[in-house]
Amino acid sequence: MTKGKFRIICKVCNKEIFVPHCRLKTKSFCSKICANNFKKGKRVSCNTEFKKGEHRSPKTEFKKGIKHTEKWKENMRGKTGEKSISWKGGKRITKSGYVYIYKPKHPFTTINKTVFEHRLIVEKQIGRYLLPEETTHHLNEIRDDNRPENLMAFTSKSAHIRFHKNPDNVKSSEIIFDGRKL
Repeated sequence: MTKGKFRIICKVCNKEIFVPHCRLKTKSFCSKICANNFKKGKRVSCNTEFKKGEHRSPKTEFKKGIKHTEKWKENMRGKTGEKSISWKGGKRITKSGYVYIYKPKHPFTTINKTVFEHRLIVEKQIGRYLLPEETTHHLNEIRDDNRPENLMAFTSKSAHIRFHKNPDNVKSSEIIFDGRKL
């Protein structure tokens, strides 16, 4: 053992390597090649292949997958949205600060059946669905402030970008909804 380093053996080629204490839990291979071979199920030293999961200890074996009973599956079937046990009111805030609302019957939902709250508010104001190419804008740049007087809608992304650079550079025909006029 060298000073401040611990000796470990590569899981693939059995080569002896020295690692600092902070890497002891994460370092298992001498190189990226050995790590990739391990993922693919290949052993380099003896040229024999092994099955994925062979390296797992009996303690972690039970974590591979949960086997649900048919009764449990039947009980959970169809429990999405408000019927789900993890329902939190249908509102979700993204890391970037936008608010999503659960609307499964909206024609332009995401894969999670949600729609941006600011788009829903503009749609209510104009009386129709916003098309996917139509964009919205928060006047005060606060992404979760979805009051109608703080929102604008544009016919295209380019009109929205031009508005950011120079508000006078956008034609009135490109503005679908203007919350400043409320």
